[in-house]
Amino acid sequence: MSVIRIDHINITVGPEKIGMIRDFYLRALDLREGPRPAFPFPGCWLYAGEQAIVHIAGKTPASDAADTGKLNHVALACDDIAAMTARFEQQRIPYRVRDVPGQRLRQIFITDPAGVVLELNFTVGSV
Repeated sequence: MSVIRIDHINITVGPEKIGMIRDFYLRALDLREGPRPAFPFPGCWLYAGEQAIVHIAGKTPASDAADTGKLNHVALACDDIAAMTARFEQQRIPYRVRDVPGQRLRQIFITDPAGVVLELNFTVGSV
């Protein structure tokens, strides 16, 4: 048994914030909205290719969703750092860049409207 990769992230917000969170991920990461099972609560699933990687769920007073506290960040493997930063500039999405010491890894950090930090990881040419 082994963990292979992150399957998806789930962000639970009040139903009135679903559209705002969805629109951020569509703009920031160029995801697309796709099929979602007929759960008894509002929400949407956002896809990268054929994989639903962001699940947004609407928490209602009758919801049984647990309050899991603060999620610090979610890391996603990405490619084409130039296109990604250009997208953020065009969309006016604030970001910060950090190189990981001793590795061929450059990270970009953005924060969604719900306060979830995304760490976007890119392999770069040299250490």
